[in-house]
Amino acid sequence: MIIDYIKSKDEIITKDFEEDLRVKLNSLGYEVTKTDEVFIAYVTDEKIEYIYNKINSVAIPAGLRYALINEIVAEFLNTQLLAGNIKDVDMDLAIRSIKEGDSDVTFQDSMSSEDKYKALLENLRFKRGVFACYRKLKW
Repeated sequence: MIIDYIKSKDEIITKDFEEDLRVKLNSLGYEVTKTDEVFIAYVTDEKIEYIYNKINSVAIPAGLRYALINEIVAEFLNTQLLAGNIKDVDMDLAIRSIKEGDSDVTFQDSMSSEDKYKALLENLRFKRGVFACYRKLKW
């Protein structure tokens, strides 16, 4: 289990969180293996610490749950892609455009499948201003 390796004791980290993380990875065509769990846990701890620092808090608000999951997935898959562990990315038939909030990505036919995959991962990253309503002042 991924949550067994996560050092953070934030209340957002539950079995449901892990299940949502696995579902998101599966929906993007990646099957999590036992060897992936330690690295996913590391990325999770890293992103939790990043949020703590951004919002000046020691707990992650429930409203950032899916933003956190998307960021973990994007970081993990991008690392796997750069390491050469993801091969034969076929995005030609799967996705033509993505719209999420105020972000809109339309893939060009001239883009390679790998470039389309990278654009998809970039779209999962933290959006500008996502932390604004959760940020606390630090004196």
